[in-house]
Amino acid sequence: MTHPTFTILGLAGSLRHESYNRALVRAAARLAPPGATVETFERLGEIPPYNDDVRLRGMPDPVAELWQAIADADA
Repeated sequence: MTHPTFTILGLAGSLRHESYNRALVRAAARLAPPGATVETFERLGEIPPYNDDVRLRGMPDPVAELWQAIADADA
């Protein structure tokens, strides 16, 4: 039996590598049912504070990557 593919974007609420939040995202990735994958966005710490002057010059790479990851995910 084949399962449809389903991508979940995991965002850890803490940037510390060994945080409980990151551990939960890793556990979700390991325990995802067949057909589901958990993709972790690793550049969250590079997202700058919002500044409309920066936005007007162009989206910073980590922000553009996050937007794309959100668009690509199912949940």
